[in-house]
Amino acid sequence: MNLEDLCQGSQQTVLKYMYELQELFNMVGAMPLEFKVLKLWYTLRPRIQKTMCKDGLHPDTSTWDEIVAKSKVIEIADHVIVKGCSALSDISSHNSLSLLYIPPHRR
Repeated sequence: MNLEDLCQGSQQTVLKYMYELQELFNMVGAMPLEFKVLKLWYTLRPRIQKTMCKDGLHPDTSTWDEIVAKSKVIEIADHVIVKGCSALSDISSHNSLSLLYIPPHRR
């Protein structure tokens, strides 16, 4: 794989991608940390980049560790949201009226 063509795959976790990127950096040899940080940022999935920006991170001022930590949290949150929505749709497809009914003692 070529360093210029590398980007995070849709099914690839942040952690696996980070390790793959670090392996390529090691093969290439010495390079500035700033380059590594920029390469990591701009090759993560666009949704992760967008959320990091909303959370106040920036590729020019954030550290490698900050980017990795935040992107792992975003990835976990995305996974929870997807599972939560599918669980809710499973419940609602079985008994949609139960979601609308509020027992009298709970009103």
